[in-house]
Amino acid sequence: MENKRGMKAPVQARWPWLDGLRGIALGAMAIYHFTWDLAFFHFVPGSVLRSLPFVAFGHAVACSFLGIAGFALALASRPRADLRKFAIRLARIVAAAALVSLATWIAFPRSFVSFGILHCIAAASVISLAFVRA
Repeated sequence: MENKRGMKAPVQARWPWLDGLRGIALGAMAIYHFTWDLAFFHFVPGSVLRSLPFVAFGHAVACSFLGIAGFALALASRPRADLRKFAIRLARIVAAAALVSLATWIAFPRSFVSFGILHCIAAASVISLAFVRA
């Protein structure tokens, strides 16, 4: 990308440790949902899903996604927010959230995901625009 003077803008460096945390969070989410699937198909007792360690694990996974998304948004907004990139990121998140809702509505019409982690990240991203400079 070029700036107003026709010079190449510096490429924003990635934070490998943040990408690593994202990978760990995705792995933890896969474990959580795989365990849920095992219980749904009666390969493990349903009581596992209600156990304190599993509920705490699920909350930790959710918190990790929200925390990483918030931290990454703060980093991306320095020195100021790029509204075009923000809009593209938000559109992707909203589209993914809509796909999750649609897929779960088709599979489980009585208990579909109407507001999940992706929905929360999208809503929090919009709300955060008012606070990102702080």
